[in-house]
Amino acid sequence: MSNQILKLPEQAQKIIDSYLRMPINNKVIACPYYTNLKKIRGGLRVFLGKAPAQEIINEAKFISQKEHLDLSQLSEQELYRFMVEHNLGIDCSGLAVHILKEVYANFPISDNKTKKINILKKIKIVPFYKNPLRYLISKMRPLENISVRVLANDKNSFEIKNFSNIQPGDMMIRKNLKHIYLIVRVEKENEKVKKISYFHAPRPKQKDYFGPGVFEKTVILEKGNLEELAEKMRDQIIIRRLNFK
Repeated sequence: MSNQILKLPEQAQKIIDSYLRMPINNKVIACPYYTNLKKIRGGLRVFLGKAPAQEIINEAKFISQKEHLDLSQLSEQELYRFMVEHNLGIDCSGLAVHILKEVYANFPISDNKTKKINILKKIKIVPFYKNPLRYLISKMRPLENISVRVLANDKNSFEIKNFSNIQPGDMMIRKNLKHIYLIVRVEKENEKVKKISYFHAPRPKQKDYFGPGVFEKTVILEKGNLEELAEKMRDQIIIRRLNFK
């Protein structure tokens, strides 16, 4: 029997850990979900759902100082609520992009060679001929303008049709293009996918939600196909991979 375990690069895993276990004063919480529903443009990325974990932590501490609030006196749920009330968190595409930046920073092209790929310079967001102003803004602030729809565009990614070829760093994208899960670990037996672990920032279904925020989940497969995975995830998904090398 041939077993194979595929994982993300160490630096990409560190990004996951930074959102999964955010240390704020004497508490550790998972980063809340937040998205820029009002489509505010030109704001700080920490208020747009696109910031690195450390920027979110720093802003939480800064706001608490302005409000004369001792975060160390809050419970984990109260701290989570504090961050949600102040629009501090990450959206699903922002989370995926921060992780994928590290996946492709040292992308393997052969057994002993890697290639540094800056995905923020490679991803195509707005065509110049359609909207020159938005094109220039997207070039200056690419991370803030990358959505699930942009990642799923044929100019930036391609569909993985052979399920046995999936690998960490592949994107499981909801068919309505409103959510993205990132594959972070794949376990195979005799080339057949048996386990998939994915990481994502889900939008809370209920209004009063107190965590855990971002999380990782593992799905065990018997048939090892996309239909089984979608059924167990209770979602309609396609799997895509960024297409620049």
